Amino acid sequence: MPTPVTEKPVESVSLPDPVPHPAELTVFDFMTAMQRGEDEKIRTFLTSTARKAGEEEDFPFSCSASDTATFTIDKTVLQGDSTALVSTTWTDVDSDGQKESKIIWTVEQTDEGWRISGAFVTLFEYQPPVQINFEDPESIRKVLAEAEAMEKQRLGGAPSIEENN
Repeated sequence: MPTPVTEKPVESVSLPDPVPHPAELTVFDFMTAMQRGEDEKIRTFLTSTARKAGEEEDFPFSCSASDTATFTIDKTVLQGDSTALVSTTWTDVDSDGQKESKIIWTVEQTDEGWRISGAFVTLFEYQPPVQINFEDPESIRKVLAEAEAMEKQRLGGAPSIEENN
């Protein structure tokens, strides 16, 4: 005769967090440096090509410290062995209230370890994200010009009659 099975309550077991991918650790350290306004440290997490492009074109790759900024690492998608897309959420408070930005970082395996080579960012609500290649100064200039034009349009800065002639 089989032994009767008695049901016992099962204690809840908490599983450890999965080990983060090294690309996630790079983005975490990069965003922590952004949060603290540590400009020199920010640049150390970029690829050497991105650092060189920034120096040659006088792009600062800097961020003002913020006591109210928080961020999360949301998801990582590997693209082959040497590239990862790390999705993040950056939240901060400004004079208009709380702002949330979704940023997807392009992270490359280099001789220095995992380093950031670019990002996909949404410049304005209701607009698709744009890709910024930090290793290509022209890409950065183009995105900055687009952002400036969109901001001008958003603020009602239609061209004047003089500008049209």
